[in-house]
Amino acid sequence: MESTKTFDYKNLTELRQEIERNNYSLSLNDNIDPLGEQASIEGKTVPNSLCVNPMEGHDADTDGGPSGLTFRRYRRFAEGGAGIIWLEATAVTENGKAHPRQLHLTKESLAGFSQLNKEIKKSAKKFRPVGQEPLTVLQLTHSGRYSAPKGAPEPVITKHSDILDEKYDIAPDYPVISDADLAEIKKDFIKSAELAAEAGFDAVDIKACHGYLIHELLFSYENPSSKYRGSFENRISFLKDIVSEVSRRVPDVILASRLNIYDDIPYPDGFGIKKSSGIEPDLSEPRQLLEKLKKAGLKILNVALGNPYYDPFLERPFDSSLVGDKEPDRDPLEAISTNFELTSKIGKEFPNLFIVGGGISWLRQYFPNGAANFKSENAVDAMGAGRLALANPDFAKEILAKDGGLDEKKLCITCSSCSQMMKDGVEVGCLVRDNAVYNPVYRKGRKKAEKSP
Repeated sequence: MESTKTFDYKNLTELRQEIERNNYSLSLNDNIDPLGEQASIEGKTVPNSLCVNPMEGHDADTDGGPSGLTFRRYRRFAEGGAGIIWLEATAVTENGKAHPRQLHLTKESLAGFSQLNKEIKKSAKKFRPVGQEPLTVLQLTHSGRYSAPKGAPEPVITKHSDILDEKYDIAPDYPVISDADLAEIKKDFIKSAELAAEAGFDAVDIKACHGYLIHELLFSYENPSSKYRGSFENRISFLKDIVSEVSRRVPDVILASRLNIYDDIPYPDGFGIKKSSGIEPDLSEPRQLLEKLKKAGLKILNVALGNPYYDPFLERPFDSSLVGDKEPDRDPLEAISTNFELTSKIGKEFPNLFIVGGGISWLRQYFPNGAANFKSENAVDAMGAGRLALANPDFAKEILAKDGGLDEKKLCITCSSCSQMMKDGVEVGCLVRDNAVYNPVYRKGRKKAEKSP
């Protein structure tokens, strides 16, 4: 492909014909009723099979707690009716923040997080006055090589990578984090999980995706003398230990992980990759990891693919790329089809895990048809929306309505403006559908970026 293929389908028939013409795995279901099905997780009822997937807002208060903008986003998500509200990446340490205004859970910010959880539950009553509340999941993270707590990069790396070091200008002699420091960060994850439970969240997500610290450990094949690197058992021990310890210490909180099952980056710089040349998937290690995490107490898997800092297209197909980035070399429908194939394999092999999918906002008004296919094929138990939810917080309400259609005037158009705001270091929202709030923010970010060397 010479440029990104844009979404220009006039109806479902045209889209289906394109899928069939290319022999893609994805199907589009007419019956979207499965998306309204309830589910049960550890005794808690999830009201439907739709999830707001985590999207960072970078709008925390100075203490790391939620700001007015944070409350606004999550109230709108809750009023929109999704069965699961999966809150965005929340740092467990100051040096693990990807942005100065990333959420950071501490004893000082605990009250704000507790109030946010209460507001989500309360706001959901506007859509569902009588009935089950949404399941709330707080995502905990350390940003690893993408840490920038003061605005400028301060990478914390577990390994050197020819591909990733070059892209982010990390010198060959840049220090790799020690086992002692990793052990301290492991304690920070456990403490943060305890605080999340204290704040009232139903579940905590130990984030292990998108090139951040825990995910990078999974493909830290070098340094076999390290407790957390080298062998498979070493590489997974950091994540497994956290899940096991949180399960023991906080039995009332449900354990989740947004976990990369395939990185789309050649070995040795990716996880779920064949060790031969190329980027052919190999799910053997992700499968082994999930078996061990399940025994350690994991109950929910939110499937992630690729590294958005290297190539965001696999998990987030778009019509317009970020300023200065190259155009992708694949069809968005091919990316979604790959997503379906890999998610389906994991979903069918782990029926006892509650699995959440995502990455199909590019389908726009046909999101419900694609989501219903994931669900009906037993690839997932719930389907998440990130960018689509940011553009239209009412997406679940509209899908669950009698006609099940999404308002085309409120759809995400995959223009990458929200990702551009994140890259430019300003608060993140939908430029197109929430223009009055985020147009000034977007302009501020672009001016800031243009002045940077």
